[in-house]
Amino acid sequence: MAAGVEAAPAPPKSEIVIPALKAGMTLSLSSYCLRWQTDAFLALMLRPAIPILCMLTLAGCSYSYDVQARVSDGRLVFDANPQWGPDCVRHVEVSSEEDGVAVVWEQTISYEDGCENKFPITYGVPLRGHPHVYDSGGVPAAMVGTPAPSVAAKKLRPEVIYTVSTTTGATGYGCGRFRIGSNGRVENVGCS
Repeated sequence: MAAGVEAAPAPPKSEIVIPALKAGMTLSLSSYCLRWQTDAFLALMLRPAIPILCMLTLAGCSYSYDVQARVSDGRLVFDANPQWGPDCVRHVEVSSEEDGVAVVWEQTISYEDGCENKFPITYGVPLRGHPHVYDSGGVPAAMVGTPAPSVAAKKLRPEVIYTVSTTTGATGYGCGRFRIGSNGRVENVGCS
């Protein structure tokens, strides 16, 4: 060695120099191992939660629910499990899956009037409230100020599969599929 220059002392055997640390800092081997084990344990424990956290983040405030068709007092009605929170119905659409998709009934009312309509909803009975009118949010300029589509209820045919879609509030979405048998019984076939 050159005169006047001393060599840096070697770290004690119980310490290890971690390159990621600032120069000259040391960490004892036992505390490094404890830290690594803690980090590995946390990573292992949190790994199953990561997909759930991602789904919750991506889902935001939206929710979905099943809509079931049934006959009540000789009329077709649509109902949803109240535990899922659907209560203020503001849009309902029933479409046929035969010969392509054809809407056989559709009603949409304004957000402000949504809570005037609660499940069960009877097929063909107009929703209470003012018709929804498109505002400037996310629609072409030509549609601003026009009412949302409305289709009067058409006669349903036996053995045809129909899909019912509903919107509750601004972010709840319901779906169901059903068919009416030739004997008049309603069969729910689930939403796909």
